[in-house]
Amino acid sequence: MLVETDVKVKEAGIGFGSGSSDSDSMSSKSGSGVADASEGTGPPPVPEDTFRHKSLAEVPTDYGPYLTIKGFKINAFGFYFCFMALFWAIPWGVFLILYKASLEFMDKIDPRRHNVDRSSALWGWLTSITTDSLPDITGMENIPKGPAVFVANHASWMDVPYTAQLPVRAKYLAKADLARIPILGNAMRMAQHVLLDRDDKRSQMEALRSALLILKTGTPIFVFPEGTRGPQGRMQSFKMGAFKVATKAGVPIVPVSIAGTHIMMPKEVIMPQCAGRGITAIHVHPPISIKGRTDQELSDLAFDIINNALSDEQRAVPSTKKDDSEA
Repeated sequence: MLVETDVKVKEAGIGFGSGSSDSDSMSSKSGSGVADASEGTGPPPVPEDTFRHKSLAEVPTDYGPYLTIKGFKINAFGFYFCFMALFWAIPWGVFLILYKASLEFMDKIDPRRHNVDRSSALWGWLTSITTDSLPDITGMENIPKGPAVFVANHASWMDVPYTAQLPVRAKYLAKADLARIPILGNAMRMAQHVLLDRDDKRSQMEALRSALLILKTGTPIFVFPEGTRGPQGRMQSFKMGAFKVATKAGVPIVPVSIAGTHIMMPKEVIMPQCAGRGITAIHVHPPISIKGRTDQELSDLAFDIINNALSDEQRAVPSTKKDDSEA
């Protein structure tokens, strides 16, 4: 998505997934009132958060028998989940058609198209509740008012519909492939989420401009800085793009830890293989101020907060390093 903005970006700017390099000194301020990192005498202390997700060691990971379709597996629960998702997609799709037909009028009363986001969240909630899959959500008191960059670990396709149920209308920075999914892709384009082709440098630059402009309007953004789902749900190194955007926009970082979604829907299945209740959980951690911290320090802090909150089964392997590069 290309958004016109007065923010100037160097050709070697910020990469969200791959292909860019070289840090620049561009500075941009939003209306958030958060102090710039260069101001003051030093970084404020990181808020204490002792939250830990429960262990998943005793949770089964095999819910067979499965049917294999084009290399992906699906079991009986997966067919049921698919049916319920399609059932609730019918009124959702009708709403999107009506909304698009009245877009000129709706943009006057809902310029950020949050009602489209609400319809997407409602679809996810209805599908979850009718499949016994509502996640346990905690830490909502830590959600700040105003713009922020939410960063979360990425373990499953379910991470997006689950985090959309948080009481915050954020715009996602997501891979462009999602635009091809019926109804969901239409909703993401209509709601003006940032769709990124990680192999296209021009797409990365457009994503940067779009993310900064969204934050400037007072709307948060949500990013999965690993760039892809981790194997067996384990944490992987973070890319730097989200943290560079936060410092340039002058907004805090909000870490979010997601547990158990890799069991509910691992990479090899085409639909969730089991109900999520009692397995999946989301915790919103206290915001991290950007004041007095470098992009790398922000990335390291967010990584450690999320990683330490996860159970041993999802924590990064000891050899995992924070990603110093843009690639």
